[in-house]
Amino acid sequence: MSKQFIRLIFFFFFLEFVSIAQTDLIDECFINFENATTLKASDAERLPEKAPKSRKVSISDSKDAKISRIDGYRKIYKNVNKTEFVNIKVELSSPKKYADDQKYLLANMEYIRSISSAMQADGIIELEFNGYKFYGLSRFGDDAGETIGIFMMFPGNNISVHFYFKNIDKEHRHYQNVDEYRVLRDKFMEEYAAHLAECLNN
Repeated sequence: MSKQFIRLIFFFFFLEFVSIAQTDLIDECFINFENATTLKASDAERLPEKAPKSRKVSISDSKDAKISRIDGYRKIYKNVNKTEFVNIKVELSSPKKYADDQKYLLANMEYIRSISSAMQADGIIELEFNGYKFYGLSRFGDDAGETIGIFMMFPGNNISVHFYFKNIDKEHRHYQNVDEYRVLRDKFMEEYAAHLAECLNN
């Protein structure tokens, strides 16, 4: 085997490595949103390097689907009472599996809705802010459990963003009722979408 051939093999291997490395990056815009009204953001926490590169979600009583997750971050936003209101998770899919991941994540959301009670709507809620679509579920009242709302968006670049809105006890919440919660919920997603629209275009 000639030295020139070996160099060519190394060169193409290097190009492939660079290509893979570039797809494994999550743009900072998805995790550097700091200006949510009345909320204080924590530092973003990255998924451990040794974490599994996929996870399972239920799409029916008897069937699970595997979602790719080659990188990810978590960021928490707390209210004036230093209580967690929103937990966002940003996940990077394998480029070849992004379309399927979206399909299965929405199927999982529909399954959660089908087995839950006291839901705001009969189907998945669809909202749009600054050109981005959000899909979600929202519960009623204080008996909603730990999480009162779950939303997600698929902004492209193999990214999915998940929003978990916490059902805060009356002593520590910054809203009086479920209607006020929904206003704050939508405001947060609207501000996040505005941040993305500006940050990704700069």
